[in-house]
Amino acid sequence: MAHSFGGTHTNNPSHILDQMIKSLKKYRVLRKIRSYLPSSFSRYYKEYQKTRELLRQTEHLRPEELKEYQLKKLKFLINYCWENIEGYREYWEESNFHPEKVNSLEDLKKIPAISKDIIRENIKKFSNTKLKNLVFQTTGGSTGTPFGFYVEEKQELIEKAFIHDLWSRFYPSISLKTKSTILRGRMIPGNVYYDPLHGLILSSFNLTSENVKYFIRAIEKYKTPILQAYPSSLYFFCKMMGRNDLKLDHKFECIMLGSEKLYDFQKELIKGVFNAPICHWYGHAEKTVLAGNCLTDELFHVYPQYGITEIIKPKGEDADIGEKGEIVGTGFWNLATPFIRYKTMDFAEPGENRNKNCSIFYPVISNIEGRLQELIVGKSLNLISLTSLAPFCGRFSDIEQFKFYQREIGKIELYYIRTDKEKKVNEHKIISSLGSVLGKNFEVRIEEVNKIPPTKAGKHNFLEQKLDMQEFM
Repeated sequence: MAHSFGGTHTNNPSHILDQMIKSLKKYRVLRKIRSYLPSSFSRYYKEYQKTRELLRQTEHLRPEELKEYQLKKLKFLINYCWENIEGYREYWEESNFHPEKVNSLEDLKKIPAISKDIIRENIKKFSNTKLKNLVFQTTGGSTGTPFGFYVEEKQELIEKAFIHDLWSRFYPSISLKTKSTILRGRMIPGNVYYDPLHGLILSSFNLTSENVKYFIRAIEKYKTPILQAYPSSLYFFCKMMGRNDLKLDHKFECIMLGSEKLYDFQKELIKGVFNAPICHWYGHAEKTVLAGNCLTDELFHVYPQYGITEIIKPKGEDADIGEKGEIVGTGFWNLATPFIRYKTMDFAEPGENRNKNCSIFYPVISNIEGRLQELIVGKSLNLISLTSLAPFCGRFSDIEQFKFYQREIGKIELYYIRTDKEKKVNEHKIISSLGSVLGKNFEVRIEEVNKIPPTKAGKHNFLEQKLDMQEFM
């Protein structure tokens, strides 16, 4: 929100600062008042309530009933785009596609898949800007190239309804009034901030051993029932707790982890520290696919009410069980900038049927590999997922924080921060361990540093890929 400061002191820096502080105080007071109001006072609360009810009514539908629901939503979306989105109509006409060709879900393959670059370069043509209450949402994306698109304001609470439905499997009393402890990259004034509406916010931009002590004090003070975090940020948080012999008395009811792949070595440490159920989900800013882990096993249930999810091999055919493919998503809910058969540049494996102990008939993903930018390229142009290195990353006992970089084909750099208790790290042993997995296709260089900055989104990713990965697909 823009602010205008009038009067004769407009150019006085101290006066402007005073006005900003007053505005911030007023903002906090208003949020405090809102925190006492019922959820029904929230704007678009009816959209939230309606979506939660839809999910309750459709959760236990049989597979054939869910397909009927998806086909109905797909037909509406295609016809809507044909009539209102110039970019899709032109793109489809070039491929000789017309909405009348879709009469079953199997006909989805007749629609040409679309990439982020095509939409980015023609965003106005791929959007319906005549809709009211639009927001232009931007994301740096996994490649670091800015990507912006339109959403309706009500989309925020619709999305929250889906997320809360997932969380309710692990924490049944979740609602818009539930407070969280959040370690997910939000910009805040300082390292610790309490928001009357959302709860305790911890800065993942300033995740250091010293600050973790203050984080723990704040957690003990506010005692929120759930913890939301990026997996990598929470992993390093746990490592810093262990290195400094820090303990946490407060017990969270559940740990909610999203926006990144959760590796086994991270999960093992996080479970050991918090001793709480972990809810892990997959989604992305474009909101075409939402999947969350099952209560009974490690499979991911894909929400069929959210959109249609395909896992596609390079030549366009569906990946079989045990095969990797790119996730291609069609989202049902964003009519401002729709995404239809959208190539996400994320990779996964389709799963077998649901666990017999689970009553949900949603489609299943057995393994989500992650973004294209989370792969490394060998000298022979082979692609290796960071998952292959995960077992060794978990053994870095004398390292507090680390990050891989790739700037050249076949070369990997590992930067690390040594724990305070260690005088020296056995770099040769680490290189040897990594080499046993990477083989002769990679040269590994290792270097100790004093600081590893997070991404602009506050994430502590394990890999910064500088190569244009689309060249290797």
